[in-house]
Amino acid sequence: MHGVRLGGRMARGLVAACAAVALVVAVGCGSDDNKSSSSGSGSSTASSGSTAASTTPAAKTPTGSPYHLAMIDDDPVQPEADLFDTAKLAVDSVNAAGGVNGRPLTIEHCSAQLNQNAAAACARKIVADTSIITTTGNFLANGAGSAPILDKGSVASLGNHPTQPEEYSCPSCFPLGYASLGGPLGEVTGLIDAAHAKNIGMLFIDVPAARAYVKLIEGAIKESGRTATFGKVIFVPPSQTNFAGVLAQFSAAKVDGIMAGIPASQIEAFLRATGQQGYDKPIGVAMSTTNFTILGKLPPAATKNLILNSAFHRTGVPLYDQIIKAQTDKGIPAGNDEAINAYLAVELFKNVAQGKPDIDRKGVIDAANALPPFDFGGLTGTIDYSKDQTFLGGAFKRLTPTVHYYKYAGDTKLEPAVQGDPAFDLFKAPS
Repeated sequence: MHGVRLGGRMARGLVAACAAVALVVAVGCGSDDNKSSSSGSGSSTASSGSTAASTTPAAKTPTGSPYHLAMIDDDPVQPEADLFDTAKLAVDSVNAAGGVNGRPLTIEHCSAQLNQNAAAACARKIVADTSIITTTGNFLANGAGSAPILDKGSVASLGNHPTQPEEYSCPSCFPLGYASLGGPLGEVTGLIDAAHAKNIGMLFIDVPAARAYVKLIEGAIKESGRTATFGKVIFVPPSQTNFAGVLAQFSAAKVDGIMAGIPASQIEAFLRATGQQGYDKPIGVAMSTTNFTILGKLPPAATKNLILNSAFHRTGVPLYDQIIKAQTDKGIPAGNDEAINAYLAVELFKNVAQGKPDIDRKGVIDAANALPPFDFGGLTGTIDYSKDQTFLGGAFKRLTPTVHYYKYAGDTKLEPAVQGDPAFDLFKAPS
């Protein structure tokens, strides 16, 4: 079976438009130019690990008509850390293990091109193609242009990465706990909970959504029961690569921690600057902005105070190791939260459809809503779509779980930031 790009191939190139992702101020913008279109005979890595998934006694070659999936993101206008390639790894793994109900999976890609009209066009095209049963792992800047159309067409957004309010409240949207809220807010909560920071500096890429995000973070921290002030907030253009002046401003403001809400195209330069200047305050970075490729380039001085925020519990989790191995074997940059999310979104479909060979679009939505609380082999916290979040007036009601994890990065192997359980809840301060 093959993974096909609905929108066709375009020349790759990291563009300044990466800065325009609405509400995603800590996005992964790394890319790999070797995007294959094969999807059905690759990695045989076992990938289940979910307590909601049924086990198959013996792997058989899947037969019959495939379950046809689709994925929307902004690649190649904004390269997305090889999300589609990682989703294809999950499809390969499921097919190598016998498929779902003995039937194979295929997956297609549509580029929203950082454009609201293109996002809507992708959604309309998917709704019109009745062979497509669901979308998985959608991550785009203009989800408000696609989610309502998919919802009206009874096409689920399984494991979507919300960037706009419509994707948090959409009845057919099923996030896996990593979303625009999780990155910057996770960085701040990690600085407070792990590093005990009280006066936090915020560094954002200068887009309108980021400016709106400051008040959102302040409100979320207060409602969670945490206490912190935000002594300095700095916005930088997407083209900025010299961060010496930025660090000087943070030092002058006497902040005792920095959250770096800038994309991967800038994060390496920023961290190098901290190492060169001997900056010794903790720095929170989301694993949506970096991967082992970036971390491995940096000298120890640039990572010794780094706290990585992740939606996934990585240490000692076999499923995490399996995903990383599958990515590495295929030459895909490994370790990015968004790509892991794409992999799990395919796994979510397997969990939803298992034992229901004749499931249709509406059946996918109904079955996802009916899933008992589950996790992915300890990689995620408990996922429960039966309860809507009331945090911040229900603005993020479909976000589940709300548990994130923090790590210190002394090198490319991530270790717990503290002894014991490294998890924290975005919506509730530790007792």
